Amino acid sequence: MSIPRESKEYVKFQARNNGVPVTENVKYTLTRSSARPILPDLKDPVVLDGTTLGFMMTGLQTGAHHLWAKVTSNPEEPLIYCGKFIID
Repeated sequence: MSIPRESKEYVKFQARNNGVPVTENVKYTLTRSSARPILPDLKDPVVLDGTTLGFMMTGLQTGAHHLWAKVTSNPEEPLIYCGKFIID
């Protein structure tokens, strides 16, 4: 997905745990490479509908951004790669 840098819009994503969309107890973070993120930099997403999460895209640098979600599901806390988008 490619987004113009002048845009102010929600970047939508799904966090899937074992193939099932999860919207509760989810936090997200972005990385510039596909390397695993530093976990203290987690943020709360907005629930946009029953299965889709999002965050407001503003002020991101041009280039590729990788989206990660962490689900807290006691005792498991999977880190899920949710995909890549490009700011141009």
